Amino acid sequence: MSAISMLAVCAVLVACVRPAKGPETPRIEEALDTTVRVDVLPDVHGSAVVIDAKNGLLLTCHHVSGEGEHVLLVNISENDGPAVAYPASVVIWNRELDLAVIKVGYRFNSEVVLASDDEIHVLDQIYSVGFPHDLGELAGKGYVQAVHYD
Repeated sequence: MSAISMLAVCAVLVACVRPAKGPETPRIEEALDTTVRVDVLPDVHGSAVVIDAKNGLLLTCHHVSGEGEHVLLVNISENDGPAVAYPASVVIWNRELDLAVIKVGYRFNSEVVLASDDEIHVLDQIYSVGFPHDLGELAGKGYVQAVHYD
């Protein structure tokens, strides 16, 4: 499976987790640690999730990161302390799918748990985590509305 195809499958649940059904299923609190704020200088920002903790790879939207033409800073807060900004770069992007992978020089403790498309069903409960506007980190609860569409 190509990297872009894999990202398309994973994007279904970016920063989302299913309700707890067993010990391997993450809770919303665990997803909060895998979500970071991405600042695009001078005055735009968005969210990203950790997809490779060891290598500092994050999944975000193309409309947030662009194609490497902007300065990106990833804000990481450890142990509920103040956020520290780390420079990041765009590794790969797909404008049509509105996806991008960015790399930051930081080793994270955990990665977001992503479901494959055969594990997702209409009306599954999900949680989204992100940094909308200047409101800080927020989490919301919702439900899957549709699956398997083009």
